[in-house]
Amino acid sequence: MLVLGMGFLSQREAQSRAAKMSLFQLQARALAEAGLEDARAKLSKRHSFPPLAGMQQRNFQYSETLSDTAGNPVGVYLVEVDMSFADGPTWILKITSRGIHGTFDDPLAEYVLHAEMDVSEFDRVPIARSIYNPNPDRFKTLYTKVGKPQ
Repeated sequence: MLVLGMGFLSQREAQSRAAKMSLFQLQARALAEAGLEDARAKLSKRHSFPPLAGMQQRNFQYSETLSDTAGNPVGVYLVEVDMSFADGPTWILKITSRGIHGTFDDPLAEYVLHAEMDVSEFDRVPIARSIYNPNPDRFKTLYTKVGKPQ
């Protein structure tokens, strides 16, 4: 009976650990999604974002730590904006957002999202492309994929 009870308790402990890791992974994904949305919002509202040091700079990174209502840090997201394809003919911005639940030094879970955004000012339809046809998809996410944490 004792052996059966010990086996049952160890099984419960493993299930509890798995449930906790699943929750941490969901929180890391939410942090990565928050990073993507933060970048999209800043791009669509601020002309000075990302703040580039010069015309040769094509990448920009920033991070933000998020806290719960009590002020305790929950996690962080790191956002990298790649402007290598931001000029014509592609007019695409590549954004990578990495959500980390926990701290940099001791991450409990990580989640990475890669996205591409349309940054063309004008409509992409060749016939309609003019200054009178603004792009309805500007700063919308065209593509998102999940990456592996490094």
